[in-house]
Amino acid sequence: MSGMFIVVVAALCFFAAPRFDPSTSLMAVSLSNRFAHRPEPVEGAKEKPPTVYALPLPPKPDYSALDWLIGEWNGKTVAPSPPGEARLSVAYDLENRVMVFRETVDFSASPSAPATHEQWMGILSPDAGSKGFLLRQFSSMGFITRYRASAEKFIIHFTPEGGELAPSGWLFRRTLTRASDSEITESVDAAPPDKPFFNYYTLRFTRTAPAPAVSPAPKSGASKNYVRGSPLAAAEEVSILPAERASVEPSRSSR
Repeated sequence: MSGMFIVVVAALCFFAAPRFDPSTSLMAVSLSNRFAHRPEPVEGAKEKPPTVYALPLPPKPDYSALDWLIGEWNGKTVAPSPPGEARLSVAYDLENRVMVFRETVDFSASPSAPATHEQWMGILSPDAGSKGFLLRQFSSMGFITRYRASAEKFIIHFTPEGGELAPSGWLFRRTLTRASDSEITESVDAAPPDKPFFNYYTLRFTRTAPAPAVSPAPKSGASKNYVRGSPLAAAEEVSILPAERASVEPSRSSR
């Protein structure tokens, strides 16, 4: 009998005492202990009224000088560049606050160089310190580089500005030129360590899909609502208002 009593006591201690789970590095307790001291809702108590906060938003970027790039493009190299093909996609994202670039380039093997395949994507956004733009580029070869983009009429220059994992000692610059609504050229120059730039390759692209319609900007005064629940089931409503109403005020409605 005493042996059975010891087993029962040991089992109760196992389920009631805190246990350490090495897989999650968290202390686990039984469900009965976890909620034993949780306060119960007080009947008749008033719920916390919704609160309105104002979140000033930065102005929408002006990409009008780069609009002609939006769309899908197929390209081929232009002599004397090595034989190759490329695909380029440029699209707006995040409610037209950034431009997303995606390019795939394939070069055929030649007597002096093996076949080459590279993919890269880039996020272009306004440069807070000037009137230009910054492109952050991620390559399938592992490089992460930054370029300053400047537009003049139908030409966009991308000049190197370092990066987290830029090619050691090497510099690359890119120029996109609009020939017509359906044709653009891309010229990429490279500079080895302590050497001048030379033309690495040139591509001529033709548009394969029309540019998508630009999504409308949000109307002035629009708000977004979020609901957050409290442990006592009281809710708080957070409304995002334009900058001109940057104040904290109670909502006229309550839950």
